[in-house]
Amino acid sequence: MYHIKYIIFIILLFCSFSVFSQNYPFPSTRPGFSTGVYPIGLGNIAFEAGFSKMKSFAFDYNFINNLEFRFEDDFPGYILSFKYLIYNPIKLPAIAILYNYQVNNSNILLLMQKSFGNFTLVYNTGIDIKHDLINSCSLTYNITNKIGANIEVYNGSYDIGITYLINKDIQLDISYYRYNIINGGFIWRINKIKKGI
Repeated sequence: MYHIKYIIFIILLFCSFSVFSQNYPFPSTRPGFSTGVYPIGLGNIAFEAGFSKMKSFAFDYNFINNLEFRFEDDFPGYILSFKYLIYNPIKLPAIAILYNYQVNNSNILLLMQKSFGNFTLVYNTGIDIKHDLINSCSLTYNITNKIGANIEVYNGSYDIGITYLINKDIQLDISYYRYNIINGGFIWRINKIKKGI
């Protein structure tokens, strides 16, 4: 039961890391557990889906500068999230805060992200309502400007994944989880639906 909870949380958070507007890296959480700090870009929306033994679908909307709303239909229920980018320096890690609400399993996380050369390091730490600690760390290497590979550790487990950026708004991915789960998915961003606040 302990591992199922974190597998579900991994799938949820794997949809926020990549390269969109405001010169931010593409903000998908796919593939993986760790969530990048950057929002999808003011006025943009994004659709995500993951397919394996468990299917997940998500919708993101950035309606206020640096604030992103997320709705996800994931096993065992719906998740509502808010992510806010609070610090984006040049030389230090960028920092955001993420609140996930799910019946009987809400949590709050501090997100940190730093790029150096072709590498990007993402670290998430936080606590859920049951006072369980949540930790994940992901290292991504951009093999080319379209292909990336990542390895991640989280709460005693791990996963590996590959992403392919079709264009600046569509990314495909495939990943392998410790429990012999292979997951494939995508994120599709639609630019500037309307002006933000």
